[in-house]
Amino acid sequence: MASQGTKRKRDQESSDSSIESPLTDMEIMLKAKQIMKTVTDNLVHTIIMHRDIMSKINKMNNVSSKKATIGIFGKSGEGKSSLLSAVLGKKDLLPSGCFGACTAVVTQVEANVTDSNYIAEIELYSKEEWEKELGDLFRVLSDESEDRNDDLFEIAVEKITALYGDDAEKKTLEELKNNDKFAEIETFLSINKKTISNNDVSKFANDVASYILHSEASPGGWYWPLVKSVTFKVPDHHGLLENIVLVDIPGTGDCNKLRDDKWKSKLTECSFVWIVSAINRASTDKDPWGILKHCIEELGPGGECKSINFICTKTDDINPPAYIRSTRLLISEDEDDTKVKVYNELEKNLKKALNEMDSRFDTIYRDLAQFLSKGVDESVQLCVASTKAIISPNMDKRGFHKILQALCKNDGCYWSKNWDVIIDLNRQLAKHLQEYINEYFNLIFPLTGTTGKSVQEQIDKFSIIQSDSASPGSPILHHIQNFIKTEETNLKASLKRDIVDTKKHIYSSIQTTIEKEMSSCYEQAAAVTGIGSMKKRQELLITTVDKIKHDMFNKAKIQMLQNFDNLKLHIKDTLESGLKRSMKLSLSKTSNIKLMDVSREIEQLERLAEQLSNLGHQETRGPKGQELTDEHMNTCNTFQ
Repeated sequence: MASQGTKRKRDQESSDSSIESPLTDMEIMLKAKQIMKTVTDNLVHTIIMHRDIMSKINKMNNVSSKKATIGIFGKSGEGKSSLLSAVLGKKDLLPSGCFGACTAVVTQVEANVTDSNYIAEIELYSKEEWEKELGDLFRVLSDESEDRNDDLFEIAVEKITALYGDDAEKKTLEELKNNDKFAEIETFLSINKKTISNNDVSKFANDVASYILHSEASPGGWYWPLVKSVTFKVPDHHGLLENIVLVDIPGTGDCNKLRDDKWKSKLTECSFVWIVSAINRASTDKDPWGILKHCIEELGPGGECKSINFICTKTDDINPPAYIRSTRLLISEDEDDTKVKVYNELEKNLKKALNEMDSRFDTIYRDLAQFLSKGVDESVQLCVASTKAIISPNMDKRGFHKILQALCKNDGCYWSKNWDVIIDLNRQLAKHLQEYINEYFNLIFPLTGTTGKSVQEQIDKFSIIQSDSASPGSPILHHIQNFIKTEETNLKASLKRDIVDTKKHIYSSIQTTIEKEMSSCYEQAAAVTGIGSMKKRQELLITTVDKIKHDMFNKAKIQMLQNFDNLKLHIKDTLESGLKRSMKLSLSKTSNIKLMDVSREIEQLERLAEQLSNLGHQETRGPKGQELTDEHMNTCNTFQ
């Protein structure tokens, strides 16, 4: 009975609402405004809340996120560098042999999530630590006993010669301290930590080489003996290195206790160990696991408790994803795979869109160059006559004498005190070239509308969101695409402002170049004095224009084309760097916050629009002539 009563009550409410008195057009418009304001206020609140939550998440990640660590164990030359290159997909990332080189330096590789540079953070010994190590090295060198440790002796020789040059190990410590290189190294050690950063992988590899490698062919100037540890940060590997850190475990045998302790403490942090060898474990001896057992023993206490993979670089198919999966590091693997797939497709789309834009700009560039070339020919023919018309007018010579002198002193431009007379020789010389390109220039930079050639249209055509993108039904893709579209819109808006600012600079470059080419002539003409000085100035200006006309106008042409090309490069760089940054952000921190639901408000607006239509208005106008049209509906739709 209670349920039937409730049902009758709802039916009654529904019936009452259906016979509600109709609203006036003003009331409808005011109600629509209230709905829009509610939606806007909620949207602003949602954005603020979203930013606050993401900020807290980022702080938590920075403080508490703990990545799994894979230790890579193996001798120098056994293929650790090859394995690392395969894992990272970067053949020339690091100099050959650096990962697990003779240095016994603790080396780790992780993701660079801040920018697109390759970064090496190099931790150095303090001056005091190195002085102690140097004393230990010379004690090893001075040991001539029969039971001398030859391995430590070779290490000591290698370190001394790497730093101080050939035959340095034959000197005494006191002799070495008198070497200029010794003072230079002491100064170098005062920095404690050195950071190398470069977005070019080859240049980066060259920059870090002296800190992690040694060349017997050219001793001296190799700083690896001073290095405690090196951390490499690699960009564009958010999917692979987001959850892991790769650490080289160099092994025992270094005569420096500090360095020995360093790698042993790192070992305790490793969750997994990859043992790398060029020898196939199945062909070593009767015990196929003999070499594995030996390596485990070398790992020291606790080595047996590690999750261990044996990798033979000579026979195994180096498949980094397989090794990583075997260590069970990829949590939420399906989601990560989707992210990587989406990122790869976005990256491919970005490259394609940039190439297409580049091609369209090249067409505009070639057409502009043709108009400029014809304008140069026209200017060369008319420039002398134009110069004579400016500097030899039909007026009182005594009055014009001062005007011409002022024109030369002011780099080709004269203006009277009340600005009623302006004479500009540079503008007159630029006039013919500018007139020849004006029509096409206005197609490239129109004030309004579309021309098919405008710079803004080329930007508007640019987009990395394709209808046939990967994982069309994926919620991750939905969030990413919406985010990228918003970022594209913001970048295009900022470029629109840049184009307005650059347009004038490109156009005026013709006159600016002419003024620069004529500057020495103006200076010489201004210095002319004495009887007949006006005539001498006139002859000097006319002769100079005739002499340099070909070179001057061609330089003006080249400068304008260069400025246009710089604008193209600025547009491409802004879009590429901005979208790459956005792509990384959208993939690394895909928000789980649900989008705002405004379906109810849209239904209300649709009903209000229908009521307005029923009132018989041809144009659904509210107070002050405002319209409730598709624009309002589109505004609502953007909140979804």
